[in-house]
Amino acid sequence: MKTKIQFISFSLLIVLTLSTSAQDVLEDRFGADAIASVQGSEKLEFLAYQNKHGYLVQDLQGIKDVSDFPDALEVQPINSNYPQLTESILESGFDLFAYDFQVRQDEQQYFRIGNSGKVLVIYSNKSILEQFRSNSE
Repeated sequence: MKTKIQFISFSLLIVLTLSTSAQDVLEDRFGADAIASVQGSEKLEFLAYQNKHGYLVQDLQGIKDVSDFPDALEVQPINSNYPQLTESILESGFDLFAYDFQVRQDEQQYFRIGNSGKVLVIYSNKSILEQFRSNSE
C-alpha cells in the first residue's frame, strides 16, 4: 500500500512539473498577463496542445533536396532558460514556443535540421486547430 501511494505521489509530481513547465513556456512566450487572461479556457488548452504537437520532424534524406530551407538549428531560444536547438532535442520532442519560430496562420513552414536530411515542419495555426478539435471530440 505504501509503495502504491508513493507511486501515485511521484506520478502527480511529474504531471504537476510538466504542467508547470508548459505553463512557464507559454508565459515566457506570450506574457503572464496574456496567459492569465485565458486561464481555464479552450484557448489555453489549444496553446498547450500547439506547443507540444504543432510540429513534425520528417526524414527526407534522398527524397528531396532540403538545402534551400532555413536551418532550424539556427533558430534561437526566446530566452536563456532554454538550450540551443540540437538534432536530438528536435527529435525527442521540445516546446515549440520556447524558440523563435513564427507560426503562420494558413501555411506550414519548413526548416532543415542541419545536414541530417531531416526537416522540421511547423504546422499552420489553421491545421493545428483542426487537429486539436478532432482530438477533443
